[in-house]
Amino acid sequence: MTRYWSAALILFCGCVFQFALGQSIRVRVVSADTGKPLSGKEVDVEAVKQPALAHHDLTQTLEVRPRLKLKTTPEGWATFQLRELGSPSPERLLVSVAVGNWTQCSPQYVSVEEIIHSGVVLRNYCVSEAAKNQTYTANSAELVVFTRHISLGEKLKRFPQ
Repeated sequence: MTRYWSAALILFCGCVFQFALGQSIRVRVVSADTGKPLSGKEVDVEAVKQPALAHHDLTQTLEVRPRLKLKTTPEGWATFQLRELGSPSPERLLVSVAVGNWTQCSPQYVSVEEIIHSGVVLRNYCVSEAAKNQTYTANSAELVVFTRHISLGEKLKRFPQ
């Protein structure tokens, strides 16, 4: 009898594992300047197996993590399968939309479990007057992130002296 329970448990765990790896996640990129979704925006998604550290220990072995480069649709969505980030499924994602003349306005690290179960709208640290009163929602397996154009003053500060 215990052999049947063991087999059932292994089958159940295998099904849950396969479901998690087959899970699609949608990332919506929104402009913090206008509050509207961004079309054709580059999104980098990287698997993270442990929480990000405040500083890097250079004595540790460099861990190569799977990374995806995605582009948003006209509605601002970029979709990927968790299995594209390797197995086992990552605990956290590092999501970056700070490419070119754009800067990150949302925290970058986010829990995969939280995205899958309830959806996540990351905090917008760059909210403008035009986008101030807009609210955003995310369904399960959806993540909303914010970005904005870099100002001319910020570009000049980045320019090498």
